[in-house]
Amino acid sequence: MKTLTRFFALVAVLCLAATSLQAISSNQNVTVTSSGRGTKSYVDPSGWWQTINYTCVVSLAVSPYNPTDVGNVFESTSADIQGSIRFMAHAEDHYFGSVTIEDYDVTKNYTVAAGLAYADFRKSDRSVSWVGAPLPYSTSSSKPWIYGIKFDGSTGVLTNLIQLSSFWYFNNYYPVYASAVSTNKPRLVVIVHGWKGSASDWPNDMRDAIGAQLTNRFQARQIPVSTLSWNENDTQLTHGSTLPTGWEVVALNWPQRANTLFPQGAQRNGGVLGGWFGTLVQKFDYESIHVIGHSAGSWVIDSITDTVKKLDTGAGRTTDIHATFLDAYAQGSTYCLLGDHADWAEQYVANGTFGTDWTLPWAFNLDLNSILPSGVGDHSWPWMWYQATTTNPLAPLYKGTVVGPYGWGFMQTVEYADHHPTFSNWRQGDRVDLKTGQEIQWRPKVNQQQLDLPIDPRQLTMSNPAKVTDVSSTGFTLITGSPTWVSMPVTVPAGFDLIRFNYQFLSSAHGTFDLAVEGTNVLEALEDYSSGLQDSGWLLLADDPSKTNFVVTATIDPAGGPTSSIRVSNFQVGQMQATNVTPTLAITSAGGQLKIRWPRWFNLMQLQTAQTLNGSWTQVAGQPQLDGDWLFISPSPSLQSQFFRLTQ
Repeated sequence: MKTLTRFFALVAVLCLAATSLQAISSNQNVTVTSSGRGTKSYVDPSGWWQTINYTCVVSLAVSPYNPTDVGNVFESTSADIQGSIRFMAHAEDHYFGSVTIEDYDVTKNYTVAAGLAYADFRKSDRSVSWVGAPLPYSTSSSKPWIYGIKFDGSTGVLTNLIQLSSFWYFNNYYPVYASAVSTNKPRLVVIVHGWKGSASDWPNDMRDAIGAQLTNRFQARQIPVSTLSWNENDTQLTHGSTLPTGWEVVALNWPQRANTLFPQGAQRNGGVLGGWFGTLVQKFDYESIHVIGHSAGSWVIDSITDTVKKLDTGAGRTTDIHATFLDAYAQGSTYCLLGDHADWAEQYVANGTFGTDWTLPWAFNLDLNSILPSGVGDHSWPWMWYQATTTNPLAPLYKGTVVGPYGWGFMQTVEYADHHPTFSNWRQGDRVDLKTGQEIQWRPKVNQQQLDLPIDPRQLTMSNPAKVTDVSSTGFTLITGSPTWVSMPVTVPAGFDLIRFNYQFLSSAHGTFDLAVEGTNVLEALEDYSSGLQDSGWLLLADDPSKTNFVVTATIDPAGGPTSSIRVSNFQVGQMQATNVTPTLAITSAGGQLKIRWPRWFNLMQLQTAQTLNGSWTQVAGQPQLDGDWLFISPSPSLQSQFFRLTQ
């Protein structure tokens, strides 16, 4: 029992490990959790050889008050620093072999009782100071360890937590190398207008409405809420305080880049602008981001999302992002790109406007047509309705008439409910009527045939033949150059206006793959996010179903990284409208040689022959060859009459 008594004499002294955090404000609690584990062996004075496997879990809450500005001291009373220590250990005696002595699990609550915790900001020399006080339960045999929060002396940024986490056992020091996570992270809402718009049109009003909702909700908890304006030419972000704390609600104004001749120009500009703001936003380690974009502004918020998520991967961070699309504009099948990296994406859509009546495959789509008021433009209605829900989430009004949230709108946000919906409950790509919840069948759905589209290697144009390999009738492989591209003519039957294919990155780099139809990108894939075999889904070839000839270009760019390669294969064409195409056979003669030919999109069908119509049909020997829009076989000459047919 002597050894057991010594084990219970264990004294815990701990501190938190280094991590990168944000500034702490006067009215915001910081909650930090830390855990670490280790193994220690020792021989006590009586000759007992023991091993202890231990785990230590620490929580800490700090509530400072009354700091004025950077350069001054603020204090925290002893009652303001509280926490708990949970110590779990398994002790073994190795004097007579390995024998368990005791399993130990205890949790102790504590309050820092000795002196004041303080922080001293020193602007002049950029020094770093600490806030802290001696831990409870320390004894004369232990060093007077403190745990502290360290600040940058010139900016007030909470830079790290002092790394001391240990316990003492008869003057032996046992380290627990812990990691710490703080809940003191700001949250962000960004609202973006569309083509030819400005923030003064409606985003400023929506920003103020959301700010008022947050202020009302968090005023009792003294969490700060800032309503801000960011501009397209900003090179750094403005914040409501020295550094972001609490909530920031921003209207992003981009009138110059949005004022293009055609909306597709605003779409391209929005993607570039969103990438820039994504790099700025990610630096501040927001806990959650809600981006709201109307029309071509959808590309700003989508690019912010993509950029933050990509930079998070490299930095080891996780930012929760909620994307709200309001009648998203997209040129052609580029709508398939929107929302693909958000944790939750929804679209509020009202059909009728060219280029916006899309069902986004990566989002849950809510159709507002059943509640569209008379005389209201269908393209404006989604932002008008959503703004009404930010003003009154439970009973939104339009010109004095309750239009109803029907369970959606602003009430389905972290700002209002502390959480957003998930795709485990609402399926990506679905489109439902907002009022009834009934699913709406929506194009593009392939109504009739899906036809294979073989590739004719003779018709390909490429940037560098050495970097376009494995070319066959089913596909090709691209290896990055600066960049590498391959272009091919595509002919489809009348009425066929969709294309799809497979692609798979064969490398582990950072390449970017694009597919363009008639010079307009319809798909972009990033190697960092695309593992394994991918299906492009149905992409739009043209809005005019009578158009039958296209140029399709595939490009791979190294994106500043090492060499990338991608396999593109299994092209198919389909249709939105019902058009029946039959696999007709034709016989031609050239140079005394007969050719049995049929349209190339029936390349999986088999050519058979028989001596009589009621006879035995056998497959014609040889592989079909490709000649432009036709597949053909030259049968061996025969003195007897022959019949030919195509069959599955």
